Amino acid sequence: MQEAFVKIFKGMIEKNIFRNDDYNMMALEYTATINALINQRDRFPDREEQIIEKGKKYINYFIQVYKYENK
Repeated sequence: MQEAFVKIFKGMIEKNIFRNDDYNMMALEYTATINALINQRDRFPDREEQIIEKGKKYINYFIQVYKYENK
């Protein structure tokens, strides 16, 4: 899964969607967090809605941190 996101984030950097950063580390950060949330969901199915909300917040956070800003 991580290798797929390396390619995705590299392409997004090349298209100035994300800022120029280490796309390998971005992919590691993203997939580790998403995998952790998936594992939480598997262990605590009764908390699914909360975990999904946390995932949405993380994705929005990730976008805000790495988005390209033309200065």
